[in-house]
Amino acid sequence: MEMKHISISLLLVFFTIAFTSCSKKEYIDCIPVESTAVISLDVAKLMSNSSEKRLPFLDKIIGKESGDRTGIDAGEKIYLFENNDGLLGLCASVQSADKITELIKDKLLPDGTCTSIMKKDGVSITTVYQNWLFAYDDDALIVAGPFVEQEKAQLQRRVMRWFKADEDASIRNSKLYETLEIMSAPISMVARSHALPETLTSMFSLGMPSSVDPSQIIVAAEMTPSDDEIISVDISTFSYNEKLNRQMEKSKANFRPVKASLINKIYLSDMSVMMNVKGENLLNMLRQRKEFQSMLAGINTAIDIDNILRSFDGEVIMTTKETSDATDFTLYAETVSIKWLADVDYWKRSCPSGTSITTIGNNVFDYQFDRNNSSGRHFFFGLTDANRFLGTTDVECKALFTTDKGSDSIADNSKYLNILSARNDSRMVLVYHLDSAVEKLETPLKEVLSDVIASFFGNARTVVATIS
Repeated sequence: MEMKHISISLLLVFFTIAFTSCSKKEYIDCIPVESTAVISLDVAKLMSNSSEKRLPFLDKIIGKESGDRTGIDAGEKIYLFENNDGLLGLCASVQSADKITELIKDKLLPDGTCTSIMKKDGVSITTVYQNWLFAYDDDALIVAGPFVEQEKAQLQRRVMRWFKADEDASIRNSKLYETLEIMSAPISMVARSHALPETLTSMFSLGMPSSVDPSQIIVAAEMTPSDDEIISVDISTFSYNEKLNRQMEKSKANFRPVKASLINKIYLSDMSVMMNVKGENLLNMLRQRKEFQSMLAGINTAIDIDNILRSFDGEVIMTTKETSDATDFTLYAETVSIKWLADVDYWKRSCPSGTSITTIGNNVFDYQFDRNNSSGRHFFFGLTDANRFLGTTDVECKALFTTDKGSDSIADNSKYLNILSARNDSRMVLVYHLDSAVEKLETPLKEVLSDVIASFFGNARTVVATIS
């Protein structure tokens, strides 16, 4: 399930594996109404400036260089969706079912990529890559999965129901689709936040009480691909529940527009989040989210991190990086007080047994999670200048105490600042490094995603998402 969520997060938050959106009644009705996330891909818009009128990403999905022989109608939108149980699906309009059948028999069957086609009630069904169901009729193509062998029969029955569904049982009878229909970007997404990975859900719900149901928080995002190395995404959050929506708008008042004054400390790790807040407000928001509290729990046993957080006022950057052993994080912020420095000597004396805090520079300290450092875990913390705090568990980021820029800083790229200045009302900005995310996936999904990124985004490897 976690792998599904990693893959859907990449597909949803950064719109890289883009297959979605439709307008033609017959095939749209195959998308079930209970879907919790839907992405639309307007293929016609995406290919409007291309001399090669084909669907390049289908080469990897279908597994062969298929050119225009896919039988898919490139003039219609394509949808990617996720159901409430984590099942992933693709829905496309069929131009020629005969061409699809021909492609399967000529290209996929001979090398064992798929199973023999079976036909039931006018729907042709095969299994591709052993755990993806591939079904189509004269109007629609559905790809669903992944599944294990024991689930195959049940999934087949489920997909058959999708083909027979009327408008009442389809996505068109949902508020998600109503929202998606009024979005005009070539790649658009609407999702209930619980369909996204926990890290992203936590960000989108930051400032909300922990009792709020994540399924009631709606995330809408739009993106227009370019030839740039940056993928720019505009994201908004709201709720269909009017009471909750008012509560969300109130919580957004805790944030001030992001100025990006600390952008020189952003480096291309997994994900960085920029915001502009008062420390007391940030502390209260983090206390409402158990995910953040658990992240800081190990440090809080020796260091009064809450007191440090209260000293923040201005720009704050939180960065996470997945490692083989743990999740590293870095916290960098503008401060208005350094009174907590007076407590460091007490923290040193009162460290839990087996841990230690040592001074390693001017107002810079190293908290070792165990005295013999057998775990190799550190929390380096201190001041980089008179009003900037830095804390990190990432050994490589220790160098940020002595330099203005991280080794992979984006500070010299004015395009980032241009994106942020264009959305000067952003309460939060995400900077995401695609390569690190793609590396977490397994093949063939990893190969599919890499090909999709290259097909639509060229050399783009960084996502900048502005959240209003």
